[in-house]
Amino acid sequence: MITRREMLQLKLTGLTYRAIGIKAGVSRQYIQQVLSPPKAVRLHIIAKYKGLCAQCGIDIGASGHVHHKGGNGDTWDDLDNLELLCRECHVAETARQQGWKKKLGQLAQSRLPLEGEKT
Repeated sequence: MITRREMLQLKLTGLTYRAIGIKAGVSRQYIQQVLSPPKAVRLHIIAKYKGLCAQCGIDIGASGHVHHKGGNGDTWDDLDNLELLCRECHVAETARQQGWKKKLGQLAQSRLPLEGEKT
């Protein structure tokens, strides 16, 4: 089993939770749990943002995602490196950070048109 620090270093190099899990011989969910901020930090971030998504402002309460803005191994769980996001903003922000703009564009183009929308 690899250490939390080794998992974090792999995450910071751009590996996905799934890829780290394969390398460590554990599930993706386990890696996410190990690399998530401690509960007290999570509660602090929820309170700091008053349960509102930092990007779109929707009220998400305690169900929001605590997002790492960036950082390195030493600043990963620093309060200034964390923000509260709704699921949709978290997916979009993670994609933006990881350079998935092309993939997001492909997904947007592959959806079915809305009623009355020109194609």
